Amino acid sequence: MAVSKGGKAELLDETTQAALKWAKEVLSWEVDRHDPSFLKIQALKAQAAQLAGQLGARIDPGGMRGGKGDRVGEVLAQRLAQAKGAKPN
Repeated sequence: MAVSKGGKAELLDETTQAALKWAKEVLSWEVDRHDPSFLKIQALKAQAAQLAGQLGARIDPGGMRGGKGDRVGEVLAQRLAQAKGAKPN
């Protein structure tokens, strides 16, 4: 079954929402240090935090820059200018 381009975007949005919902739920779990599954649950929480960070970067890539400016944008602009420059034959 082929999925149209619009369908793929819709599926990705739905999957992103489900993943964020799962990550939020996992991060809300409280676990006692003496629980035998403590380390496994902490590992799941770490995965959930990592997933939420990755999805946050997908939603707002500018938020990943920090306070030092758009370094990625600067590099891309430089490379674009070089690519448009005269080419030696």
